[in-house]
Amino acid sequence: MQTFNFELLDQYKEEHRERSTKLSEYQKAWDDAKSRLRELEKQYERTFTESVGKGEDKTAELAKIDDDITLQKEVIARRERDYKLAMQALPVVGISPVQVVNTYRSEFCPKVQSEYVPTVQAKLDLARDLLKSALIDHHRISEEYDPLYAEMKEMSQANKTTGRTRYIEGVIHPTKYFEFYGGQGVPSGISRLFGELRDYSGKIDQIKQDADADFYIAVAPKTTKKVGK
Repeated sequence: MQTFNFELLDQYKEEHRERSTKLSEYQKAWDDAKSRLRELEKQYERTFTESVGKGEDKTAELAKIDDDITLQKEVIARRERDYKLAMQALPVVGISPVQVVNTYRSEFCPKVQSEYVPTVQAKLDLARDLLKSALIDHHRISEEYDPLYAEMKEMSQANKTTGRTRYIEGVIHPTKYFEFYGGQGVPSGISRLFGELRDYSGKIDQIKQDADADFYIAVAPKTTKKVGK
């Protein structure tokens, strides 16, 4: 089954990658300035704590650090201003995210569905027809053996009544002897099959592995010939 690439999304990412790269430079300068301020504030705290703990006079050193903190705050303000100005100077142009989503909904999804739906629908239709055919076979054959089944039940009961047997021997319809997917008879087998498919639908890893399994049918076979007719 063919898959498609959403080219507009790739174009959008490429277009905005260039803008993001430029903005990231200003963002990094701003972040670095804030990081430097945190370092200076910690340095001031350590120096002050040491001066108090050791009884040392570090007034000049503290004043210098304090001046550096004041200057660094000014640097941060400038870096923030530069970043915001850069955002205005590099506006979102070309493809917008709204356009990407709208195109995805109105064009890309229908394009995928035009490829995906007919392929899967054909398989589901074939599965439906095969299951219906199995039920038709089952009921047709069952009806053919109904008279014999009824006669065997009466004979078994008569054997008990006349003393030929001690118990009424169990007699079942010949089509009930067959097991399909753990169920006796076609209707029960189909119910069991649906249960198996429900469980299988939740096993995502298994489904992925089975894409290469022998039972996988890529394209539903098409025939107008009614086999057996």
